[in-house]
Amino acid sequence: MAGRTVSGDRMRIIAGPEECILYFNGGIRQPLQPLAFGTEHCPTVTVEGHMGPIIIIAVSAGGLSPLRRIIAALPATCAASVLIVSHVGPNPSILPAILGMGGNLPVSHGEDGEPVEAGHVYVAPPDRHTYLDRGRIHLDHGAKVHHTRPAAGPLFISAAEVYGDHVLGIVLGGYGADGAEGSAIKEHGGVAIVQAPDEAEQPAMPWAAILADYPDACLPVEKIAAGVALFCAGDRP
Repeated sequence: MAGRTVSGDRMRIIAGPEECILYFNGGIRQPLQPLAFGTEHCPTVTVEGHMGPIIIIAVSAGGLSPLRRIIAALPATCAASVLIVSHVGPNPSILPAILGMGGNLPVSHGEDGEPVEAGHVYVAPPDRHTYLDRGRIHLDHGAKVHHTRPAAGPLFISAAEVYGDHVLGIVLGGYGADGAEGSAIKEHGGVAIVQAPDEAEQPAMPWAAILADYPDACLPVEKIAAGVALFCAGDRP
């Protein structure tokens, strides 16, 4: 396989149409054919009634267009729960409405204590950090992380601790270093992907993740969207 491996083979930067992306298989990351987040490998996890994988996306400035492409690619049969953190600060957010217009899944701001459902997209509400705890969303007004609230770091860490190798974390473009906590996802057996920095309008967040030495792959948004869609498609195993 082509590609460049750095830091003891902990991260593989994948480029070119012949390359593959990674998939879950009992927590083991393996290469397959192109766009290989195949549904037959979709893990099943039962946590207080919730079944299915967890996808977490961190995004900031310049990342709206890539984010819309990824959400629009998710099929109505998506078996995953998707959680998004965008750096909106305390400002009113219409991101759920924007994403809902072009996608196949319901999109809403997460509410404190709300059960997590498969086939639903949850957006972190303004000025609140989002956490996952045993199948439910929890919000708080804790200290800013990387100078922002909401921040993706708390969600990445809490999801990794609860769902382990059933978590897929994605860092898209934006300012700052939020999302570098995706190392927690790797430490708990999950998969972490970043948008290719040379494609991102604001590459600081992808670069911060790369410099933290944790991503499994750097991919263009086209491959992220197509691969995640295949990963989520079909009936739950």
